[in-house]
Amino acid sequence: MMSTLGLPKADVLVSMARDINPELKIEVFEDGVDARNVDAFLDGVDLYVDGLDFFAFQARKAVFDACARLKVPATTVAPLGMGAAYSTSCPAR
Repeated sequence: MMSTLGLPKADVLVSMARDINPELKIEVFEDGVDARNVDAFLDGVDLYVDGLDFFAFQARKAVFDACARLKVPATTVAPLGMGAAYSTSCPAR
């Protein structure tokens, strides 16, 4: 949106989510997600839906490795030419 140009993406999305539900409990990871904070990022999560930027390969690896370790189902879709590749992992609990 033109009104949010130059603003941090996380702040914009938190504001949009709270417009929908003002009672949401949201934690923002200002420095991103990596191996140091991935367990906190996934704390209490029942399902992880990948919304990381496409080229955030290290963060994605850390999150998907932690999902497997914590037995959290995870799903992602990646652009592939004129289509997309969809992947879901559902580790046994």
